[in-house]
Amino acid sequence: METEKNAYDRLEDPSISQEEWIKWIGSVFKKKGALREVYKDHYQEILKLSVEGKTLEVGSASGNFGEVFCDHIFSDIVLSPWVNVVTDAQQLSFHDASFANVVAVDVLHHINYPIYFLEEASRVLKPGGKLILLEPAITLGSWLLSKYYHVEDMDMNADPLKRGTIDPLRDVRLANLAIPTLLQRKYNSRLKTALPEFEKFEFYHLSLLAFPLSGGFRSWRLIPHWAVPPILSLERLLLPFIGRFLSFRLMLSFTRR
Repeated sequence: METEKNAYDRLEDPSISQEEWIKWIGSVFKKKGALREVYKDHYQEILKLSVEGKTLEVGSASGNFGEVFCDHIFSDIVLSPWVNVVTDAQQLSFHDASFANVVAVDVLHHINYPIYFLEEASRVLKPGGKLILLEPAITLGSWLLSKYYHVEDMDMNADPLKRGTIDPLRDVRLANLAIPTLLQRKYNSRLKTALPEFEKFEFYHLSLLAFPLSGGFRSWRLIPHWAVPPILSLERLLLPFIGRFLSFRLMLSFTRR
């Protein structure tokens, strides 16, 4: 087994299977206290936006979302110990109007054709249901690290609403960090036109310092876990004023008609 640092640096190395990569994400998440504190706060924000009823999590890499939602189903494109259903986000294997909430954390920017997932989410949601996505944000504060330090690609010229042939063998590690920000900004009008089943589109900026200082899913961290809560408290005061310029995370919340 590779060390955590080497496994992350070799993200696109074909010698590391997708199954191993996903299990490694869950393993690192459990080992990094500061990162868990950050995500615990994010999960609470997701909970606040959700409505009562059964929740589907799409892309359950860390397997920790059950700590927030009691009535839930874990799904992923690759089998892991905590996954209930193996399914492609672009072709969800659930009946129409099955869920009150569909939640995905760090998944949207890994999907080749995000529009198919967004349409599938609207299909499986009940009227009044919520699609809630937690994703990277590309801002003045995060751009430099995202462009030159993050191992995942960032293409601000991509079309996040393009359509094509779904490849069931596509590597789930491929990604474009820019997808969520493009939907929020450049493609916002097209997004609303493409998804008439949703009546409300909301975007929230999160995380100024805590997430980058935690080291994310890297092997290092710059803060201990006990320092995260006070930093997050400070962030809540600052986010309304500087979040759209300096945040590292973006929450998308769409309400089904």
